[in-house]
Amino acid sequence: MTTGARQPLVRRILIGLDATGESLAALEVAAQVAARLEAELAGLFVEDVDLLRLAALPYAREVGFGGGQGRRLDPATVERQMRGQAAAARRALAETAERRHLRWSFRVARGRVEAELMAAAAESDLVALGKAFRPLTRRARLGRTARAVAAGAPAAVLLAARGPSVPARPGRETILVTYDGSPCAERALMIAARLARAARGGFVVFLVDVPGAPAPRREAAEARIARSGVVARYRHVEPALLPAALQEEHGTFLVVAEGCLPADEARVQRMIEAVACPVLLIREGGNAE
Repeated sequence: MTTGARQPLVRRILIGLDATGESLAALEVAAQVAARLEAELAGLFVEDVDLLRLAALPYAREVGFGGGQGRRLDPATVERQMRGQAAAARRALAETAERRHLRWSFRVARGRVEAELMAAAAESDLVALGKAFRPLTRRARLGRTARAVAAGAPAAVLLAARGPSVPARPGRETILVTYDGSPCAERALMIAARLARAARGGFVVFLVDVPGAPAPRREAAEARIARSGVVARYRHVEPALLPAALQEEHGTFLVVAEGCLPADEARVQRMIEAVACPVLLIREGGNAE
């Protein structure tokens, strides 16, 4: 699948694990991306120091869905539960990686979740997290941690929701990518082309007309992916119309360059949440090459 001359576009994918359905969904997508980009999976479980401090308070209590008085939180019990969750997360990572013949590692850190993920992201090319599923609306939302990492992580960020977002069988996928001619978009285009080649499905390049910048040329994008062996379909689109255009294509994976996103962080969040498929955000000056 590889040649000695080809350098990996992504070497190390950090996956934040907590044994929830959201993080396990992100693990499955991250493993598929790792297999297609020939990258290593690095699992991180964070023992939440804020939760441990809360458990040590005399008035802290755990209340079930049924209500009632609940029971007092016990620091030793919370630590034991965290160790069990970390062990479950490690097993899930090992099983997923070994099934796909991936290199992998796992470690446990204690601290604030966002801070630990940010620090670890600085040593990775890509960080993968799950979107939180909201059963009442049947939509995936970005939780606090995912929002913080998506906004501030120095690496590329992969956000995935629960459910069969990425079909396992090649040939039934449509990879979407945004392109505005910037260096960041060049990286996004090459990663998307590699994913599309492995998927052997559809490939759609959105030529995004960013205000104040030269219009992205289809010829430049075609030349960039010429050696990838993929055939793309091209669409010109204004940034404001990008969310609607993305939904029209019913893609199974989206690679988006940061410069193609709206400047308003709230609009970026809404766009990511509106797209049902996994979203890979490529940063300006990020680690992924």
